[in-house]
Amino acid sequence: MRSSSTKQVAENNRGLNGRFFTLRSRLYNALALGLRNDEGGRRWCCTDVETQRHVVRSIDAFLDCISSDTSQHPLVKESLADIVPALGTTLVQKNEAVMKLASKVFVRMISVVPSTILESLVLDVVHPVSSSLSSCHESVVISCATALNLILSSLSSKKEKEVWKILEETETIDNLIHHIRSSGSFSFAVVFNHSNGAEKILDSGNSNSLLQMMVECMDGSNPNYLQLAGFTLAECFSVSEKGGSKMVESYCEPLVKAIVNGLSLHSHSGKLTKEQLSLIKVSCCVSKIICWPGKHHMHFWKLGIESVLVKLLLDDLHIKKLTQFFLSSEDFSAMAQDCLSANFLLVIKPHLWDILGGLAAHCAEDFHSQMLQNEFHLNILITCACLGFVDSLRSTRQSCRNAVHEPVCRAVLLMIYSPSKYIASKAKSILSGMLKPNVKEDIKSTSISKICCYGCEEDWQGEESFLVYGLLGLAELVHHVGSVKGNNVDWFELTESEMITEVEKICINSYASGSRWYGAYLLSYFGVYGFPSKLGNRIGNVLSGDEDEHTNLRLILANQEHVNVHGVIVSVGCPSLLPSEGKTIGRKEIRLSAHVNHHALLKLLEYVYSGHLKAGEEVVKKLKTLAKHCNLQPLLQLLCRNRPKWRTRAPTFDLTPALGPNGSHFSDIVLEAKGNTYEGWMCETCSVSHPHLHAHKAILCASCEHMRALLCSGMQESHSESIKVDLGWEALVRLVNWFYSGKLRPQPKYGCLWHNLNEKEKLDEVIPYVELYCLSDSWLLEDLHKECLRVIGSCLDSVKMAIKIIQIGADCFQWDLVELAAKFIAPSYHHLRSSGELLQLDEQLVDIVRVASVRLTQRVHHL
Repeated sequence: MRSSSTKQVAENNRGLNGRFFTLRSRLYNALALGLRNDEGGRRWCCTDVETQRHVVRSIDAFLDCISSDTSQHPLVKESLADIVPALGTTLVQKNEAVMKLASKVFVRMISVVPSTILESLVLDVVHPVSSSLSSCHESVVISCATALNLILSSLSSKKEKEVWKILEETETIDNLIHHIRSSGSFSFAVVFNHSNGAEKILDSGNSNSLLQMMVECMDGSNPNYLQLAGFTLAECFSVSEKGGSKMVESYCEPLVKAIVNGLSLHSHSGKLTKEQLSLIKVSCCVSKIICWPGKHHMHFWKLGIESVLVKLLLDDLHIKKLTQFFLSSEDFSAMAQDCLSANFLLVIKPHLWDILGGLAAHCAEDFHSQMLQNEFHLNILITCACLGFVDSLRSTRQSCRNAVHEPVCRAVLLMIYSPSKYIASKAKSILSGMLKPNVKEDIKSTSISKICCYGCEEDWQGEESFLVYGLLGLAELVHHVGSVKGNNVDWFELTESEMITEVEKICINSYASGSRWYGAYLLSYFGVYGFPSKLGNRIGNVLSGDEDEHTNLRLILANQEHVNVHGVIVSVGCPSLLPSEGKTIGRKEIRLSAHVNHHALLKLLEYVYSGHLKAGEEVVKKLKTLAKHCNLQPLLQLLCRNRPKWRTRAPTFDLTPALGPNGSHFSDIVLEAKGNTYEGWMCETCSVSHPHLHAHKAILCASCEHMRALLCSGMQESHSESIKVDLGWEALVRLVNWFYSGKLRPQPKYGCLWHNLNEKEKLDEVIPYVELYCLSDSWLLEDLHKECLRVIGSCLDSVKMAIKIIQIGADCFQWDLVELAAKFIAPSYHHLRSSGELLQLDEQLVDIVRVASVRLTQRVHHL
């Protein structure tokens, strides 16, 4: 009978076969050839080329026997700790043949071994790989760049800073730029394909050099393969507003010219080479810079973008047909429909509509036909887009094809509401001509039950595309019909006050800038100006309240009338009202200009304190001047009832800047977290070493009734300079951010950042929200309570975390939290019970999980 120790060894080696042990033995025999004694112990060091080659091949063979099942085995982890130093030392020996072999094995190792296993060795991997980018051998550099990209794409947040420090020390970006420049190939730029890589190079001092070279490669005079290389890199930068803006600011004209040239590749028959089609596709992707505000839009029109788009939408034969005859608008539309039915270059049509819509949205008001290279081609584009829009209205009655039609519908709506009256009037005229014959049928029909929202790349629309366009259309309707009150058109089912209430709810509950902008734009027609929010409503009560003990500034008008205000709120919402030095402690009188009207000032402060205001037309005239002087551009835009500019971010009511160094001058209370230490913590305002925040009583009292009771009741805390809060530092930061912004931030990591965390790190991310959930219940912060529960629910992804949350929830008597975690592990109840994992819970809690499991089973059987 085998001993227990022998059984244990057998159990530990389960899943490993004889081949694994043979290859591992050969590996260590090879590694032994290069081991040398050193002061710090034995380390691998070998300069013999044949030995290096033998070791690298042994490593390659060993990696071949590692599978997803065996990668977690202790013997594999132990072997990797010996492999990495040997492979790294071999790579930096500068022998061409060995470097080529070692760099390929590095790529294979990173691809085969899970990132969680390599995490402890990642710095030992990055250093030799990044150092080898200075090699003159192209294949070595490409392999090393590929390895780095794999590392960066799965890098945990705690190692990120150290890795980028190594990349800076080894001059990684400089070396890659050198290779790109000398070879004319962007194969080395694979590191920049990672969003973090592209972001880092924008922040580096080398960005202009790389961007210049990129734009030079994109030039139409270069061979297609070189243009494609330049466009591929440009695509990495164009996906973010920061990257797109950087390219436009630095190389606007040559960049636009390159994009137009890239889109201009076409053939008379419509048959493009694979290389040409690839260049057109990537040119379309880079043209996403049109979505961002900037000075580049006019350059597209100057280069005849309308003609380029037409030649990509229709083939030359159909364009010729449309230009040969004098046609009525109906005949022209019918012929255009036939042309579209030819299905020419279908794969790029969505991109064309995005380009057309983006250009229309960013047109200047004075844009007119004389600024076009070919007005007729623009007419063709608008007509074809409107045909697609009408088709979408009618096809959705039978089937849900909104994802197919969404780009063309968006383009039409952006043209209709373009700042350019010329484009807007053309689009309206053409579309109305198409809709009139069936207008009654179109209005009566509905496809609400078949329309589903879909995500969008940017937060301008988010998942609220239909809401944005609905608000936009409603605003235009109100603009043309007039106020709901007193009109004779029986179109509105809501009264004016009901309409205001509903739109305010949209502004408060929407996360997308587009919905909030058009909601605010619609409200401006009812005398409400700004962006309503829950936090703004709470802070707004401070201005109308009688809490003068927290005010520290007096604004005095020329007629000696005055208003007491809170310096911290004014400094964030309207710093122009403060004196030039901007920093005051205690009360201070500020005398305003004789041109400032008392009523207008009160309305301005209403906006500063709440994010929105209500005013009649007479006050609005005076308020416009004051808003312009104070540089409150969003308010001024709404007072003038100017349409929102597409993709302009909606302002949020956010007082968190007051938590920075400037706001500390107005601080009158300190909030201390439990615990005396926090790694890396340091106060920018004072020398106190334990974790704390400098806050403001006025904001705390307005945001939380519990704080109001503490600070305004005459209790001991109301006279104290600091208050201890029963939260850890991370939870306290989120609580104060909630008080100052109405948002629970920072949010937990998500996506690959979340998946790259281990169990303990994930739990550490969630615990602050669990702490807040418990505190918000006793402090009666209902919205915060709900938001914390939502966040915790979205983060639950393991049994261990759920069991821990059940324990914490039970200790704090938070049974909703216990129920949430119990439902998560209910499907695994029987397995957990038999495996003993539920033993750490008492019987009452185990019974809650059992009940959740029974309910789940009953529900499944019922279905």
